[in-house]
Amino acid sequence: PISVIPVLGKLIELLVYEQIYPFLENYNTLNQSQFGFRRGKSTFHALDNLVRQVHSSFEDKTFAQATFCDLSKAFDCVDSEILLKKLTYYGFSDPSLKFFKSYLTNRTQVVNVNGKWSNEVKVEWGVPQGSVLGPLLFLIYINDLPLYINAKTILYADDTTFININKDINNLNILANETLKTASDWFHSNGFLLNADKTKSILFNLKLNSNSLPTKFVSSTKFLGVYIDDHLTWSSHMDYLCSRLSRVIYLLKRLQKVVPQNYIRTAYFSYFQSIFRYGLVLFGNCSRIQELLLLQKKAIRNLSNSGTRDHCKPLFTNLQIQTIINLYIFDLTIYICNNPSFLNFRHTFHSYNTRRKNNTEIDFHRLSKTHNSHIVISLKVYNFFESKINSLPFETFKQKLYLWLLKHPFYCLDDLFQTSIVDL
Repeated sequence: PISVIPVLGKLIELLVYEQIYPFLENYNTLNQSQFGFRRGKSTFHALDNLVRQVHSSFEDKTFAQATFCDLSKAFDCVDSEILLKKLTYYGFSDPSLKFFKSYLTNRTQVVNVNGKWSNEVKVEWGVPQGSVLGPLLFLIYINDLPLYINAKTILYADDTTFININKDINNLNILANETLKTASDWFHSNGFLLNADKTKSILFNLKLNSNSLPTKFVSSTKFLGVYIDDHLTWSSHMDYLCSRLSRVIYLLKRLQKVVPQNYIRTAYFSYFQSIFRYGLVLFGNCSRIQELLLLQKKAIRNLSNSGTRDHCKPLFTNLQIQTIINLYIFDLTIYICNNPSFLNFRHTFHSYNTRRKNNTEIDFHRLSKTHNSHIVISLKVYNFFESKINSLPFETFKQKLYLWLLKHPFYCLDDLFQTSIVDL
């Protein structure tokens, strides 16, 4: 249940949070596998981490098994006694421990249904949901899990994923079973309940088709809002997006008859663009992206009340709406600029004052799948805009890039690389 906390209580929690969180981050106490409830990290970063590990496995000719664990009501299963012991381990002082003991224990809850109140019940377990400190305390509680696991771990709060990699599929199966057994023991010791029926495993590979896989594997699953499939084709996610966007197009068509265009445009951004833009950096260059562009063109024609044969590029420009390819280019550029650790500049390898010394090197990859992924395309896009990136303040560059893209509605990535950026 969501806790209803007084305003004064939330202010006190906020003050405590602002003392604890910087301490945990500055001393690298929080595990780097954890992406939830942390500044500068999001569900996208967790997805990116998974996809990069899978691509690396493909390049190395190995198998990668990802186990997506489902924990039942994890936030409600936190044992306050265990949490206090973990706070002690991480160096919290006695006065701090007394504060948190008071904060976590002797909580009660009541329920109001149709104006009638239930009896007061003592809350024995869990961290208060809807609070400021609750999510941070949960991160501390689950923080040591990756230390016990013999696999790569990706955590987003209670969403827990383990990745085992091996060249031999039989050895991989043994490793994955050991990982799940160790994790199950840790979950049990810490009061969590692993839902075996909802825990899924995917065997990422380029050698086996879905029909030849053992029954314990699924060919795709939804991970943090994005459908991931065993060959990383993004086909399942494209099916999901096409289905959702088609329904929105019908809605926009109905709205066109009853509300002004500016309201429909707002609905487009809220219910259409927001759906396909989430995770776009990861799948924006997949083989089926043109299907989404066609749906976007339908939506744009509905917005402008245009005919099915009308050319759409002027419509995108007039409505000040980016094509899906433009948004992919924009998001990809911002992504790589915000992740300089992925860049290996040429001037670090030699001292020659060449025209492209500030470009980044693009490593050799044997697979076209990797060449077409965001791992490589982001570097190509960076090199294309490098002169502007390094000559302008970052926020200015972002604004100029967005406005420049509005004037150039691209339908494919190749169009970008054939366009001059003199006017950017």
